[in-house]
Amino acid sequence: MPLTETASNAQVLLAESEEVLVSVAGARDAAYVVKRKGPSMQLLRLAHNDTSSQTMPLAFEGTVTPMAADPNQDGLIYSLTGWTRALKHYAFDAKLSAQSLLLSRVGAYDQPVNMLARESTVRARDGVLIPISIISARDLKLDGRNPTILYGYGSYGITENPFFNPRLLAFIEQGGVFVYAHVRGGGIFGTEWHLAGQKANKANTWRDGIAVAEWLIEQGYTSPKQLGIFGGSAGGIFVGMAINERPDLFAAAVPAVPVMDMVRCELDPNGLANIPEFGTVKNQQGFKALFAMSSYHQTKPAEYPAVMLVHGVNDTRVSVWQSTKYANRLMHHSRSGKPVLMRLDYQLGHGGGATRSQQQEQTADIWSFMLWQMGAAVVADGGS
Repeated sequence: MPLTETASNAQVLLAESEEVLVSVAGARDAAYVVKRKGPSMQLLRLAHNDTSSQTMPLAFEGTVTPMAADPNQDGLIYSLTGWTRALKHYAFDAKLSAQSLLLSRVGAYDQPVNMLARESTVRARDGVLIPISIISARDLKLDGRNPTILYGYGSYGITENPFFNPRLLAFIEQGGVFVYAHVRGGGIFGTEWHLAGQKANKANTWRDGIAVAEWLIEQGYTSPKQLGIFGGSAGGIFVGMAINERPDLFAAAVPAVPVMDMVRCELDPNGLANIPEFGTVKNQQGFKALFAMSSYHQTKPAEYPAVMLVHGVNDTRVSVWQSTKYANRLMHHSRSGKPVLMRLDYQLGHGGGATRSQQQEQTADIWSFMLWQMGAAVVADGGS
């Protein structure tokens, strides 16, 4: 905005809409804007000498991140990644071409030909449509027998943007299906979506997940005997409360570095920082909401699925007692005879500092546990 203008008479470059504004980068020739409606993103070019916007063609659908824009230079350098495409860097120069130039090499496993991502929606119990992302082999058969993992988080307004996870290949090669449920409490549709899964509304988070689990079974992706549920950190609420309310839907559950006792979470060294998201036990309304979302306190005698808790002993974000305390209570209440396991790592914390080999070892244990409880015959090196 020129110095002669004020906010009251400034030119509108991009009108407000239902789409979420993800990022803006300014270059000499234009402003580059990333916006999202649901899982898919768009990259727009708003030329300084034009009132219209140009939707820039992308090599594939996925997550767009502006990386370098200079007010003294034209164009933009950005990255692009998707559920089945590894991250690549591109350069755009409007003077040379309307297409972007690929700056990265394409590796041997960067775009697996037999891996497919599908986007769909599931109607929750209150009628709201929940977006889901389904990653599987292209030749998947909807016969109700596929090992399937349902993943959810649903806190802090965080969105599971499309990204390429090479470790997922090992599960897909075993006939697996991996499903991201973009439940309320996350940010896929902006602030209102976040608030709809927060504090007194937190039940929407895990009940959205339950609705997705039921849909996957109804559509023939899987069955309760082949369905697992997975979530980490605040995603422990998603996992723990889903198996509390519907233990019959799942064969296995993996809460990783999870928050399971929400009533005492506030007393942890990192607890005060979470009050804006979850509330406080120091007032009646906050206590009721925290008690209702606390997997530990809501665990009752039931036929629970097999559970493996994953935690790093050096975790300073979510203390390890959250997992050990919950495991003890679950073992007391579970009537299914299925295992309740603890995978403790004395070298790890919340996960951020893990080496690649540590990440791979942990993922291998999670996939193996899930496949074991789903009764899947693991195939390796082309043999059985």
